[in-house]
Amino acid sequence: SERRQRAYLEVMRLLATATNQRDLMPKVVDALRRAVPCEVGAYWDIDDDTQRLMCTDVLHDPDPSLAEFAHMLRGIRYVAGADLPGLVWRSGEVYWVQDISEEPSLLSKRQAVNPGIRGACAFPIKVGPEVVGIVELLSRERWEVDLELAETLESIGSQIGLFVERRRTEQDLRKSETRKA
Repeated sequence: SERRQRAYLEVMRLLATATNQRDLMPKVVDALRRAVPCEVGAYWDIDDDTQRLMCTDVLHDPDPSLAEFAHMLRGIRYVAGADLPGLVWRSGEVYWVQDISEEPSLLSKRQAVNPGIRGACAFPIKVGPEVVGIVELLSRERWEVDLELAETLESIGSQIGLFVERRRTEQDLRKSETRKA
């Protein structure tokens, strides 16, 4: 589909010019949010010290209720298996929800401030088998499962994972060279 191609090409363009993950992920989330399209996109990073997911980037349409929702997301921490991001972290798989109102446990910590989110999709960023982050896309519309888009998102997660792995290797090499000098 056109949206699948648009999302993939835009993320590949961003990866080609990126220098670090911190700057890359908000751009990726925004590009995917616009390509899919949906109202909210979030990136969940894993805090190595606490072993919890934390939302580091949230991009959304201009709307006060979405701004409040985004602010609330930044304060949430998840363990593996909790809510939608935690399920993806635990399984390492793309997870698609047609209508979150039919699966309220997937937004349990977010229900109090939910601005009408219905459709949701989340996918892992993986370095090898290790999940190192989650991208979550949320819509006010019911989302029919789009298997081609899910496969594309999985591929995008793998490509971002390769980028993360390259940056880690480069960082390790620089540290090693510094110690030798």
